Amino acid sequence: MDMGSGEDGGPFVGSGKGRGWPLLSGERGHYELASGADPRQYVRWLEGFATSTHLLPEQVWDEDDRPEQHLKRGRPTGAACTTTMGTRGIY
Repeated sequence: MDMGSGEDGGPFVGSGKGRGWPLLSGERGHYELASGADPRQYVRWLEGFATSTHLLPEQVWDEDDRPEQHLKRGRPTGAACTTTMGTRGIY
């Protein structure tokens, strides 16, 4: 079973489409730092993915903007913002 928002951007109702996970950008940033590379692009992406309350959403919208549904590419889909999973990647 797929989990995520509906194919049309609507809420999860038993099945859906998984979207981009900001957490993975944080993981990649950690890898880049550990390998001696520059992680700043990944930090900028994390900052851009964050909500107005500075939390990282579980998933971000990965299609063209849908203003009528308040969905914008690279911004939260309305999925949960868990402080323990996503935000720990920043620290």
